[in-house]
Amino acid sequence: MNAALARSLPLALGMLLAAGLGLALVQFIAGAGLKTLVVLVGAMGGLVLALLSGRPKELLLAATIMALTYNRQFFNLSWVNGVEGPQALFWVPADIPMLALFAHSLTERALRRPAMRAELLGRVRLPALPILPLVVVAGLSMLVSVHPEWAIADYNRIVKFGLLLWWLERNLTPSLWFTAVATLAVAILLQAGLGVLQVMVPGNSGLLSLFGVGTTPLEMQGLAENRGRGTLGHPNFYAPWLLMIAPAGLGAALFARNPWIRALGLVVALAGFTGIFVSKSRAPTVGALLAFTLVAMIAVIARSLPLRQAVGIGLLGLAALALAMLPFLDLIAERLTGDFVASMDFRRAYNQVAIEIWESRPWLGVGLNHSVDAALKLLPVFLKLDIEQSMRFQVEASARSAAPVHNLYLFFLAETGLLGLCALLFLLGSILFRAIHAALTREGSVRGICIGLGIGMVAQVAQQTVDFSLFWDASWYTLALIAGLLATAPKPPTVLA
Repeated sequence: MNAALARSLPLALGMLLAAGLGLALVQFIAGAGLKTLVVLVGAMGGLVLALLSGRPKELLLAATIMALTYNRQFFNLSWVNGVEGPQALFWVPADIPMLALFAHSLTERALRRPAMRAELLGRVRLPALPILPLVVVAGLSMLVSVHPEWAIADYNRIVKFGLLLWWLERNLTPSLWFTAVATLAVAILLQAGLGVLQVMVPGNSGLLSLFGVGTTPLEMQGLAENRGRGTLGHPNFYAPWLLMIAPAGLGAALFARNPWIRALGLVVALAGFTGIFVSKSRAPTVGALLAFTLVAMIAVIARSLPLRQAVGIGLLGLAALALAMLPFLDLIAERLTGDFVASMDFRRAYNQVAIEIWESRPWLGVGLNHSVDAALKLLPVFLKLDIEQSMRFQVEASARSAAPVHNLYLFFLAETGLLGLCALLFLLGSILFRAIHAALTREGSVRGICIGLGIGMVAQVAQQTVDFSLFWDASWYTLALIAGLLATAPKPPTVLA
């Protein structure tokens, strides 16, 4: 094979991959709406641009991160496992650039051309170790479940998490690391801006609907009240996703030495908090206040922020928050008290049902994607009607129903048993350990970002006691990204001040 052919082969393989993906989507595109066509055309155009550029990995990684924020599942893979409805296998837009990213790296290895190997950040000795226990336990749970074909959809999520984490730990360079961080910052700014627009322009549910295209009644999504939700589709997905990563902006603002980075970090942090606030989600808003306070306290302890300045900023921030809330006091009071009791009753009843499901199969659970079906046999009538209505929404809107128990830990306990819950806690604990290690060994803005990501993880872990959004695609794969970034955070002198 001559040198010219060796240089052109990755591009040729990439073009073949793009063509194959395009052919696979033909039957779907034929019946797709304008919004879906915009997403797919943009994805394919970005893929071609990445392959033609001199930095394909950076562009594909950025495209993967941005595509994750479009929280939509497409159910046209029934030919794989023969399942229709809520248990069907699905794909998400981020799969396209993610698969292209994997294919590019495999092509490099096949040609014995691992690009920029000298720049690779410190490799993790056991790649994807945090997720491996969950891969094993969830696989065993799937095999012994009543309907293994149902479990494939959610097991696919766990496997893709592992593949993404493995790729990040084996391929990240300083350029790719900062690309990922910058893309997350851009995603926060865009989602926060869209959330504010959605509150300012009531009556529309999607991105294109803000411009009069593809309008969908809010009632169809159960969004009777006007709340920010970005392109993640629902405030209870949108706010926890922002909660997990927005504190990193404040970390950069407080620990960076470069004034431009400090200013940009502050803008990102404020945008993230604004997005959480306009979502009108109670627990994430409280969690964001506590997370930002904790990041500032760590900055004071680390002598990166003077105590007097921290107190002044805190008082100024509280005053600004109070002024921002003043015009909406009635709405805020209604949100805090209006359905609070009903929300707590719903969670309490569903939590009890999840424990009853777990008691029937304590070690490996009833199987991934089985808990909602099992819950319908045990739930009180008033809750059963709500769940059944949510299930019908998938048929009406071609979107996956989100109706499991609103507690991630009880959710995994019911579906994967005690072993699965332990595997999940091992995953979360490993990521938090990485955050602590990175915070102690890095400097400057990188240290601040790692501290912010770690604090965001703590807030997310607490949030999931009343939520399940972490196992939804946008947050789930963002969690893998966070794990990879913390494990490979650049050390001095590579760090950006």
